Amino acid sequence: TIGTAACSGPPALEEHGSGEDETVVQVWPNPNDGNELHLRMERPVSTSASAGLVIYDVVGRPLFTRTFPVEGRVYDTVIDLDRSLPGGMYTLVVNDGVRFSTTRVVIE
Repeated sequence: TIGTAACSGPPALEEHGSGEDETVVQVWPNPNDGNELHLRMERPVSTSASAGLVIYDVVGRPLFTRTFPVEGRVYDTVIDLDRSLPGGMYTLVVNDGVRFSTTRVVIE
């Protein structure tokens, strides 16, 4: 389940993307306990779109997929992983329809 959350900001985060033309994605906490993952997207332009999120295991298999609506330049959400992923290192890919961002997530 994905819900919109008012986030005051991450205490510790993993950030990928920078520059005026890139989508910046922050995820926290990382490492994660496998329950909830906070995600913030900052996009260079304010548009309405759908964003897709895929979490891949170390061999590239997609294990977790979500699509959610995104409006505006900055979007915060909480992704309920519901402890569905075993401990390990994963690759999280977020695609806002124009750009994509990739980051590593560790589940403990």
